[in-house]
Amino acid sequence: MPVHLKERLREGKQSNGIIVLNDDFSMGRTIDELATIWAATTLDEHINLIRYLPISNWE
Repeated sequence: MPVHLKERLREGKQSNGIIVLNDDFSMGRTIDELATIWAATTLDEHINLIRYLPISNWE
């Protein structure tokens, strides 16, 4: 997915962005992280971005 989004952005196209999940996380932790993102951000904050879990690594 990140490769496809990078190609799309190079072509000057926009995307809602993606969040790449961490395979090492339990299902519970993944759900908690996604729920936190959903509650604390808006869609506009993710436009054209590739974000990786955990959210503690986000700038």
